[in-house]
Amino acid sequence: MSRGNRKCLTLLASVTVAVLFLAAAPVPSPQGISVGEFVTLVANHLQPAAGEKAATAPEAAVRILNKAGVQVKGDLASPLTAGDATDIFQQLGITLTAQHPGTLLEKDRAAALVETFGDSFKAPGTGAPASAAVSTHRGTSGAPTPTLEDLDACQNLPKVKDCHDCCKALGTFANKTCAQACSNSPKASAMEPTP
Repeated sequence: MSRGNRKCLTLLASVTVAVLFLAAAPVPSPQGISVGEFVTLVANHLQPAAGEKAATAPEAAVRILNKAGVQVKGDLASPLTAGDATDIFQQLGITLTAQHPGTLLEKDRAAALVETFGDSFKAPGTGAPASAAVSTHRGTSGAPTPTLEDLDACQNLPKVKDCHDCCKALGTFANKTCAQACSNSPKASAMEPTP
């Protein structure tokens, strides 16, 4: 084999290895959110209104959640799944599940969930919300626990009023929580003017 052919084969092999390496490496979605970023959003809702500065590093956010009795499972750099979010929410007193816990959550959806339920977070072991706000009503025994998918279905209705009615029909959320969830709906700002 000639020297030129060897160089060509070596170059071709190098390119093939690089392509295989890039194809095998997980590429995070530009719209996705990591567990660490989500934990930071949640921790900033647990902070007292005055006195403490907002958490900017996921490790600091985990310390804040640990002080509140919340255990963060998994790697902070991994993509956030619906199961990760509902696990943290349940530890903070929000009764919500996921039909498909392995589904990755997008950044805007995760932020909307924190914004919707942030005022209702409860520090574990306490009867009061972790932040100063009205807490949500909890489901009665025997009533099905609403899922993220149920809430998504409500938020995808064409009108804010329809979203609100759907949310209230889930039977576990306070009026304020449904209003917040529906105002965070992707269609709310596009379909109707705010009153």
